[in-house]
Amino acid sequence: VWGNYQLMCTAFCLTLQSNNAESKGIQAMNSDGSDRRYGDYEYESEAQNLYDGKKERMMQAKTESKSLKTAEFSQDLALYAGLFGFGLMYNRIVGELNQKYGQHGYTSILVAFGVSVTLAILSLRVGAENTLRLATGFAFSGLPMIFGDTSRYLRYKQEVSEILAKAHKARKGFDNARQSAAGEGQGSETYSHGD
Repeated sequence: VWGNYQLMCTAFCLTLQSNNAESKGIQAMNSDGSDRRYGDYEYESEAQNLYDGKKERMMQAKTESKSLKTAEFSQDLALYAGLFGFGLMYNRIVGELNQKYGQHGYTSILVAFGVSVTLAILSLRVGAENTLRLATGFAFSGLPMIFGDTSRYLRYKQEVSEILAKAHKARKGFDNARQSAAGEGQGSETYSHGD
């Protein structure tokens, strides 16, 4: 940017000199005898060519930078999609292990494994924006894990509450049956004493 600014200033100064010399009518002779004005466009065109070349290189660099950013964004998007898929697969594995071995026990080990895999995958794309990429990666893999764990916990709570409700109902039915059996036994004793 500084070199570009210097080039523009040089071209501007040469243009001013040329215009100033032309306005005063200062003339000079070339070695071949032809008439030319002082500050001819020789220097101007050279400065303009340098400026145009630099401008063209800058435009080309911007285009290359945009295409690199697009390619990098595509790679990041594919990586985040893979992490989201890993989060879904993680939920399935944890769900099966919880069904097989119970609600507690292996979840913390699997969470540590999930975080390690996420970090390993993200380490493939280390760059200048590491913090943002890490946070985004954890969000994409962590959201399915959080939703899956929450839904498993809610299902577990619902199953426990249904079991407790059935147990309470069975106990209440048992108590009612015992009371009615005890009441029938007392009624038959009263009837037998009446004879």
